[in-house]
Amino acid sequence: MVYIPFLWFLFLTIWLWNKHKRIDICVYMSALYAFVSFCAVLIVELNLLGAGGVLFEKETLKLNLLPTLLYCLLLTISILPFSRIYMSRIETITLSSIRLFDYFAAFLFLLALINLYSVFDSTFGVLRGDFQEIRASHNAGEEFMAFQKIKSLPSVLGYIYYFRFTTLMALPMYFYSICFLNKSTLYNILLLFASLTIPLLAIQTVDRTEFVFYAQMFLFSFLLFKKFMGRSQYKQLKLVLIPLAFMFIVYIAMVTIARFGEKDSGAWGGALQYAGQGYLNFCYFYENANPNIQYTDRMFPMYNHIVNGIDSNPELRDEKSMYHGFFISVFATFIGDFLLDVGLVGTIVWVVAFFILCVTFFPRSNDMVVSLGQLFFVFIMGGIPVFGVFYYRYFHFYYTITLIAVVIASLCFHYKFKYK
Repeated sequence: MVYIPFLWFLFLTIWLWNKHKRIDICVYMSALYAFVSFCAVLIVELNLLGAGGVLFEKETLKLNLLPTLLYCLLLTISILPFSRIYMSRIETITLSSIRLFDYFAAFLFLLALINLYSVFDSTFGVLRGDFQEIRASHNAGEEFMAFQKIKSLPSVLGYIYYFRFTTLMALPMYFYSICFLNKSTLYNILLLFASLTIPLLAIQTVDRTEFVFYAQMFLFSFLLFKKFMGRSQYKQLKLVLIPLAFMFIVYIAMVTIARFGEKDSGAWGGALQYAGQGYLNFCYFYENANPNIQYTDRMFPMYNHIVNGIDSNPELRDEKSMYHGFFISVFATFIGDFLLDVGLVGTIVWVVAFFILCVTFFPRSNDMVVSLGQLFFVFIMGGIPVFGVFYYRYFHFYYTITLIAVVIASLCFHYKFKYK
C-alpha cells in the first residue's frame, strides 16, 4: 500500500510534464509529492517507524486503501488548478503601476529592517549555541530574545510587524524586477533581502522548516518567470543564488546533525523521517483521530482570534493531543491537518472550495497576457500545496493578515485605478 502514493504522483508528474512540455509549477508540485511519498516508502522499508515524528510503530502500521486513495485524490484535486496555467503560452506579464510596486517594495523592506533589528543581537549567539537546548526551550514555550526586542519598539512598529509573513512576496517581486523593470542591482538585492525575513527569524528557534519552505517557493517563483529570463538575468541570479544556497545547505545540515545525529536513525534517517512522514501520519490520523473532536482554529484563524480568543499555539495543540490520544504536532500534509480538525467531510469541502477558488481567479490556459497581480494570487495560493507536503501553512491569524495584504496588492497590481 505504501507504494501507491509514490506511483500515483510519479505518473501524475510524468503526465503533467508531457502535457505542458516543460517543468511548470504543476509538474513541480506533483514531483514534490512523488518525492515525499518515496521517502515514506523508504521509512517503511528501512524500518524507521515510531520516531522522528512518524506516529506508526512497526507493530501498528496500518495503511488501508481508503485513506491512501483519499490522500492521493484530495492532493491531486489541489494541484489540478495549477495545471491550467501554461507559462509557455504567456507572452508578457503586465503591471498596473510601477509606483505602487515601489511602495509595496518599500513596505516589505521596512518589515525586513524591523526584523533585522529584532534578530541582529541574538542570531550569532544562536548559531554558536547548543541547538538542542535552544529548540527545547522554544518547545517549552520560552519567548526568544527577538520578540522581547520587538515589544520594546513603539507600538505602531509592533503592529506593522504583524505583516512580517508578507515579506515572502518579495520573491516574485524580485523575479519580476530583474525580468521586466529597469531597477538597480541594489534595489533587487534589497528585495531579495526582504524575502529572507522569515528564515532569519526562524534561526532564533533553530527551525529548518522555514528554510525548506523558502527554498520551495524560490523555485516556484523561478518557474513562474523562467521563460522571461535571459543571459543577464541568469548571471544576476547566480551571483546571489550560489552563496545563498551554500548558507542554506550548511545551516540545514548543522541543525539536522545537532538534532538527529545522536538518535538511532542518525542524521540521514532523521531527515528521511522529516520528509516522508506526511502520508504515514495522514493514514494514522484517519485511523486513530477522535471523530467527535472538532476544531476550526486553523481553518478560520482570524475569526477564532477575534471572536473566540483562540489561536493555534502549543497549548492548544497539547489540548488536541490529549483529546485525540496521540501527539499531533507532526507533519501529515495540509489535508491531514484538516482531517484532524474538521473530519473527512470538512476536509473534502475545503479542498473542493480551494479548487473552485483557484479555477475562478487563476489565469486561463489560453491567456497570453497576465498581470503581476494574478501571479501574486497564484503564488500565495501555491504556497498551500507546495508547503502542504508538511502542514497547512496559513494556520495563524498572522497569515490571514498576510493573505489580506496580498489580495489587496494583487488587485492594485492588476487593475489601474484612476484618481481625480
